[in-house]
Amino acid sequence: MKRRGSPGVVRFVTFSCAQRKRLLATPQIRDLVTSRLREWIEPHDIAVHAWVVLSNHIHLLLTPRSGDLGRALAVLKKDIAIEVLPHLRDSPRLWQAGGGYDREIWSHQHFWKTFHYIHQNPCVAGLAKLPSDWRWSSATEWFGRPREHAPRVEPPPDWLIDLVGTI
Repeated sequence: MKRRGSPGVVRFVTFSCAQRKRLLATPQIRDLVTSRLREWIEPHDIAVHAWVVLSNHIHLLLTPRSGDLGRALAVLKKDIAIEVLPHLRDSPRLWQAGGGYDREIWSHQHFWKTFHYIHQNPCVAGLAKLPSDWRWSSATEWFGRPREHAPRVEPPPDWLIDLVGTI
């Protein structure tokens, strides 16, 4: 899949585990993924607006500030796989083949709908009662409980906020 992650364009990206297996199901593995995500943001000049790590997939709502988003995501997936695969039995690969789900966010409403969708994922899956109860999500940062190990989240870009008055 060819990613079109132009600088300044908000993207909703999902990547899934191979055969949709629950390869990210343990707290230890989700902590590893969260750490890799946190370390990945700054060197790749990415603004992350929302994220969640579930047992078989990851959602990211992000804006690349510069560079090639496809290359940056490939690095993230590779780094996570290097960290996680030694903890898995009977799984030669971590990620589903292909590029995953990747969509451009084109409006203020689309941004917030996607934002809430990401944070509601653990609740819908029966993993948490409230979005802020799931520690492998940006919901806790957004609702006033920042954590040292978690990736830093940022508000949507100004151009997206400026669209509110024009819609």
